[in-house]
Amino acid sequence: MLRTVSPRPGLAAGIDLIDRLSVPGTARLVQQAAGIVCCHSSVSMLAWMERKPQLLLYPRALFEAFIQPRTQWAVGIDYPETVHGLFDDDRAPLMERFVRAVASACGQSLGRPPAAPRDARDFLKTLPVTTHPTTGEDFTQADWFRAWNGYPAYALAAETIAPRSVLEIGSLVGFGLASFIHGSPAIQRVTSMDGEVYMPGSQAVCAQNLAFFGGEKQFVRTLDGARGQYDLIHVDADHTFAGALHDMAFAWGLGPRVMLVDDYDFLEDVTHAVRAFASHHQLPFRTWKSYRGWAVFAEPDVYQQLPDTLL
Repeated sequence: MLRTVSPRPGLAAGIDLIDRLSVPGTARLVQQAAGIVCCHSSVSMLAWMERKPQLLLYPRALFEAFIQPRTQWAVGIDYPETVHGLFDDDRAPLMERFVRAVASACGQSLGRPPAAPRDARDFLKTLPVTTHPTTGEDFTQADWFRAWNGYPAYALAAETIAPRSVLEIGSLVGFGLASFIHGSPAIQRVTSMDGEVYMPGSQAVCAQNLAFFGGEKQFVRTLDGARGQYDLIHVDADHTFAGALHDMAFAWGLGPRVMLVDDYDFLEDVTHAVRAFASHHQLPFRTWKSYRGWAVFAEPDVYQQLPDTLL
């Protein structure tokens, strides 16, 4: 059945093909498109089959019914070129990730000079909670937030590694996870693990700050609750020697493609724990000079492909 639509001034700069294409014509249009913006439908299924970059938007009820439980209708949700979002999400970061996915797939600048990537710090300032809920401390004024090699390094690490799933052990208010997501359109699933030792209620704050992310999210308070498969695990929780060693052993046991251990250059206990862990497991690691230094572990084939330096 065809439906009648009124001309819409908003489409003056484009071509209105509603009710003007046959099914084969629609398929051909999808096949030739550089990218697709649509809701979950036969169009998105076809775009998945063609491995086209997509900005795929959902009503919340559909997302919870078909996408989150990974039904047979969600065959392409893990494709890195698909950016997921809800209709009520903030569109600006979604569009930014989608345009970058299209540009990457096309191998060109889409006919215009590439825009400079938005600084992760500027993005984090737009999150709902940027002050300590109890003390009122403005996190955006802290040295660790303002550092040029702080959260921008998180975004660059995500762009370099291109994980589809991320676990952060010690996520606090979610700035690290948000920066990873900001850096890579490939991320479709994140888990925040925080024992709330440093800030009671931090997981609720983290959930608020990750509300913009339309992918799968999990918030847990124990390591056991975080068990699963992840491409990237970021370790930044217990900074004692024994605690860091325990967190690394747990994380590496999950079999990630890459494990980043924060504070390698900043805290002596973490430095010793990393070296002891690497020696015991006979694993090579390199260091990336972020604000407090990352120790970088990876699967052998991935390790060889990672750069020696990040910044």
